Amino acid sequence: MQRLLALLTWLAFPVYVWQGLGVRRRTSRMLPAQGPVMHEIAGNAPAISLLVLGDSSAASVGIEQSEHGLAAQLADLIAKRTGRAVRWRAAGFNSATSGQIRDYVLPNLSADPWTQVVLAIGTNDTKNFHSVPRFKKEFGGLLYALRQMAGSACDLVAGAGVHPRAGNAATARQDP
Repeated sequence: MQRLLALLTWLAFPVYVWQGLGVRRRTSRMLPAQGPVMHEIAGNAPAISLLVLGDSSAASVGIEQSEHGLAAQLADLIAKRTGRAVRWRAAGFNSATSGQIRDYVLPNLSADPWTQVVLAIGTNDTKNFHSVPRFKKEFGGLLYALRQMAGSACDLVAGAGVHPRAGNAATARQDP
């Protein structure tokens, strides 16, 4: 019975390809939200500097206003819980992988002294069938580049949509 199911699965493979291509053709590509990609929330000093970096979730793709996006909502939550001022920045793009963020987004960011960095990355690495070794290399390179840019006084938190088979290498929290 198992062999019959396996055979039927392989025989249906062309149908899966046809369906997948049709979905890709009919699915519209959503745009990033309108509004600022950086902002400040008033509060007590010293201010917290938050960088949210990654794929479409970091870029607020699929919502109308950036004030409702991940970076703005996280900054608002931090400001309310701590009473401190929060300066935030969202950086990323639709369908971005770890290597693309490392190679195309990081070099174009200003070298601001970020105290917190949140990585929303990995879903597209998985979707694009990147191998675990490739993901670990690109994600590790991204973490290294961030540490070089932000310095050791920065908390790095990653975990949103990381590669499912990469294990602990993908779920990183680096305290200073």
